[in-house]
Amino acid sequence: PGVSFVIVRRDQLSAAIPRTLYLDVATHCREQDRRSTPFTQPVQVLYALNQALIELGEQGGWQPRREQYQRFSRKVRGGLLRLGIAPLLAEEESSVVLSAYHLPNGMGYSALHDALKARGFIIYAGQGGLAPKIFRIAVMGAISSSDIDRLIDAFRAILKAK
Repeated sequence: PGVSFVIVRRDQLSAAIPRTLYLDVATHCREQDRRSTPFTQPVQVLYALNQALIELGEQGGWQPRREQYQRFSRKVRGGLLRLGIAPLLAEEESSVVLSAYHLPNGMGYSALHDALKARGFIIYAGQGGLAPKIFRIAVMGAISSSDIDRLIDAFRAILKAK
């Protein structure tokens, strides 16, 4: 189950050719106009979305959240750079929530992932042709600046033990 937001020009709906039953935007739009849905709603997902939006509002909205992610992302980037781990992209080309880094010399993704997981951190593999060369780190969720310090300390220990 899931939920998505769609912005569509209604005058273009008649030209849309649905490729799947569930993702037929015209049907969803018609049912919305009738204050209904074409399928059973993912109620638990909608409650979770509602709660997330409440919490986002309590924290001041999307701008403070983005600024927090940017601070965390910069802190991770700086810490890893000091350890000799380079980012894949320049900061201005990177997301504030998910950044890719080159794997440390002589260390594959699985070894790095497992060593970090043993210390309480989860990283993500690269995809496609970059999979053997990079890893990714997200700075979303209920994390703090001290969590980033612990992450950098974990990298330091892993690299020292290598």
